[in-house]
Amino acid sequence: MTPLFRKLHKWLGLIIGIQFVLWLASGLTMSLLDPDLVDAKNTRAKVVEGQQWTESAADYDALFADAPADVTAIRSGWLLGRPVFHLTSPHGTDIVDARTMERIVLDSPQISRLAKSYYAGNGVAASPRLLDHTGEARDFDGKLWRVDFNDENDTTVYVAADTGELVEMRNKSWRLFDLAWMFHIMDYTNRVNFNNPLIVASGLSSLMLSLFGFWLLFASFRFADFVPSRFLRKHSVKLVDPSGLALKEVPVPRGEDVFSGLRQAGVELPSNCGGGQSCGLCAVRVRNQQIPATAADRAMLSAEEIRSGYRLACNLPVKRDLCIEVGTSSEAWAVRTGVVSSVRSYGPYLRELSIRPDEPLAEDYPAGSFVQVSVPEFDCQRGDLWRGIDDVGGGMDSDLKSPISNRLQVRRSYSLCEEVKLRSDREIRLLVRWSPGSGNGKVTRPGKGSSYLFARRPGDAIEFTGPFGNFRLKPTDAPKVFLGSGAGMGPLRAMALEQCGRNADVNCFMLSVSHRKEPLPFHEEFLSLADRSGKFTYLPTVPTAEEPDPVVAKQIRKLLALLRSQNLDIHRCEYYLCGGPRFIREARMTLQTAGISDAQLSQDDFLV
Repeated sequence: MTPLFRKLHKWLGLIIGIQFVLWLASGLTMSLLDPDLVDAKNTRAKVVEGQQWTESAADYDALFADAPADVTAIRSGWLLGRPVFHLTSPHGTDIVDARTMERIVLDSPQISRLAKSYYAGNGVAASPRLLDHTGEARDFDGKLWRVDFNDENDTTVYVAADTGELVEMRNKSWRLFDLAWMFHIMDYTNRVNFNNPLIVASGLSSLMLSLFGFWLLFASFRFADFVPSRFLRKHSVKLVDPSGLALKEVPVPRGEDVFSGLRQAGVELPSNCGGGQSCGLCAVRVRNQQIPATAADRAMLSAEEIRSGYRLACNLPVKRDLCIEVGTSSEAWAVRTGVVSSVRSYGPYLRELSIRPDEPLAEDYPAGSFVQVSVPEFDCQRGDLWRGIDDVGGGMDSDLKSPISNRLQVRRSYSLCEEVKLRSDREIRLLVRWSPGSGNGKVTRPGKGSSYLFARRPGDAIEFTGPFGNFRLKPTDAPKVFLGSGAGMGPLRAMALEQCGRNADVNCFMLSVSHRKEPLPFHEEFLSLADRSGKFTYLPTVPTAEEPDPVVAKQIRKLLALLRSQNLDIHRCEYYLCGGPRFIREARMTLQTAGISDAQLSQDDFLV
C-alpha cells in the first residue's frame, strides 16, 4: 500500500497545495482591501432622514379603496423630492404620485437623475443601461438599471427598474474583493455558496492527504529508530556473489533496512534515489529464506525477479540473520578515480565520455553493466554544457538561462559502451544523455548527473564505483535481437561486440531508433560491423519529413517481419531492450502482442 499512498499523497498534495495558495492569496487580498472602499461608502450620498410627509398626499383609506384588487401592499416614499406610493401586486410594483395619484414611469433621464442623487463622487455619469440580471447585484431579483461613473474607482450604481431605489453600488475594489471571495469559497458560478461541492471535496481531499501523510510518516519509522543502536540486537547480513562465494559479513542492528545497514558498514549498494524505494537499483536476492514481497518490491521488480527472491534492499528490514546475493564482487564497492580522456558528441543531447582509471581495474566490467558516478557539489553555466558540440552542428533548444547547481552529493548510474577486461589498460566508455528538465509539457530541473558529466573536459577527475547490474547476455546460441534508443545504445553496443567476439555464428539484429534529428550513436561502427559479419544486421531508424517521430511499434513489426523472412522463429529469439521508459514500454507492448514471452525479454529502462 505504501507506493500507492505515496503516489496519491503526491498528487493530492499538488492539488491541495495549489488550492491552499489560492486560499492564502485570496484571504490576504480581502484583508488588505479597505472595507469602506469595498462598500463604496466614500461615494454614497447621505440619506436624508426624518423628511416631513406632505399633507396634500392622498389618504391611505381612500387609496386602498381605489387601488386595484390585486394590490397586496402599499408603502410611501420619496422619488427625486416627490412623495410617492409604491403599489405592489403579483405583476410588479407601480409608482404613483402621492398628491395627484398619477402613475410615474421611470425612463432613462429619470434613472440618470436618480443615480446621480445616490452618488456623492466627482465622476461623470454614462448613459443608463437596462439589465435583466447582473452578478454584481446577484441577490436582487428583477430588472435594474446600470449607471457607470468615470471616477478613479470605476463606480457603478444599480437602480431598481420598477421602484427607482438604490440596489447596489459597486467599484473596482469590490470587484477585486468579489474575485478573491470566489477563489476563497470555491463557488465559481454564483459566488455565494460556502458549502458547494468543490469546497467539500477539497476538505475531504485535505483529510485524505493528512491520513496518507500520517501513514507514510509511521511507515518510514521502524523500532530501531527509537532505540540507540548500541542497545539493539545485531543480526548478521552475509553477502555472497552469484556463485555463493562469501564476500563479506556485516552486523546490522535489528529493524534497520539492509541498504542503510550496509552503507553504515561502508558497503554502498547501487542507488540513484538514496534508498527512497523509487529506482530499483539496490535489488538484492535473499538466499536463505522466503520474505514476502511488499508493494514497493512489486512496483520496482518484475514478477520473475520476485519469484527468484529479489527484494529492494532499502525496503528489506533486518529481523534475523540474512544471506544476501549482491550480484557483484566486493571490488565493486571500492571508490575508484579516473580522468576524462576524451569527449565525443552525438548531437547536442548525447555524448560519449572515455574515462581512464588511475589504477588498473581489479575485475571485469562486463557488457551490460553500469557504474555509479559520484556527483559532487557544482555550478555550471549554459556554455559549459554547450562546449564540444560544434563538431556535429546544432545546439540545445532548451531555454537554459540560469546556472545549474547541485548542493548535495549524489550518485547516478551510467552503463558501459564496451566491456573492460581484467587488469587491462582500456578505458571505461559511458554514453550519457543530457536531461534538459523541460519537455512534453513538463517543467523540471535539468538532470544533476548528466549536467555534471556534460560539463567535464578532458583531464577532469571522476569518481565512480562498480560494476553493477544484471543486464547480461545469455550464454545461448539463440538469435540476439537488440532494440535501443538514445543512450540505451551504449550497453547494446557492448553486448553486440561481446556476442560477435564470442560466437560469430549467432545471428544478431540491432534496431536503433532516434526520436530527434540528431546522429545515431555508433552508426558508422554498426555499418562497418554489418559489412564485415554476415550474421550482424543493422537497422537504423531516423526521423524523416514523412515520419518526424518514428513509431517504435511500427519499426519493431518491420524487424519481426525481417526475422520471419529469414526463417527465424521469433519465439526462440532473445530480445534485449535498452532506453527510456517510454521506449521500453512501447517495445514490450509490441513484442508481447506478437506473442513474445517475458522469459525472452531482458531490459534496462534507465528509469532513474
